[in-house]
Amino acid sequence: MGISVSLSGAQIGGTGLRTGCLQVTGDAMSGGFKVDLGALVQAAVGVNGTISDLQNNKVSDIGGADASYGDDDLAATVSNFCARWEIGVQNLANDAQQVANRLYLSAVNYAKAEKKIIADVQGTLQSRTGTDPAASQW
Repeated sequence: MGISVSLSGAQIGGTGLRTGCLQVTGDAMSGGFKVDLGALVQAAVGVNGTISDLQNNKVSDIGGADASYGDDDLAATVSNFCARWEIGVQNLANDAQQVANRLYLSAVNYAKAEKKIIADVQGTLQSRTGTDPAASQW
């Protein structure tokens, strides 16, 4: 029974979670409550991948050259629409970044809590001189 958490080099910010920085392994929490830490981290990575795709593919790139429309008013309307759409997409990307950060931090906090609980229980069952004799009777 145990859990191992590696947080070395973990970074959140700028473009979000750096993949491969958090490694969590161990047993499920007891008592019928289980948090899949790997799933939380993978969800954060997936959200950040989508955000990266959005940053590389701007809505404003859809419009094309004004001459392609054959009408200045139509070109202006499409350009205006794309500009407004880009603002909406950026707002959604900002919200998604917060979701990804919170998913990642949830995984870290669950792992730390479980590690502390396990250490506390193990410390209770052991004395300074070794295993608690009363615990070995059960």
